Amino acid sequence: MNYDQFLCALLKTIDDSLGKDNVDLNTIFNHKTYNLEESRYDLFLENAVDDGFLKGVTIRGRSVALANPRLTSYGLRHLENNCKA
Repeated sequence: MNYDQFLCALLKTIDDSLGKDNVDLNTIFNHKTYNLEESRYDLFLENAVDDGFLKGVTIRGRSVALANPRLTSYGLRHLENNCKA
């Protein structure tokens, strides 16, 4: 999986989880969910945050803190324009 494929999968998963009860963030934010090695997943997730696609995700080293993770308007536009089913 390359970065663009990961990004679309992550954005779609987060978008699909909005408004649902009992969302398992540990599954959404896990390298195994995307069939990636942990180091590649860490890099992709950090880039997604740094590139402005997500809010509510803080990365410090190998630690990820989640506080109501959601798409930014930029992330939502990317999902709508670049991530076709």
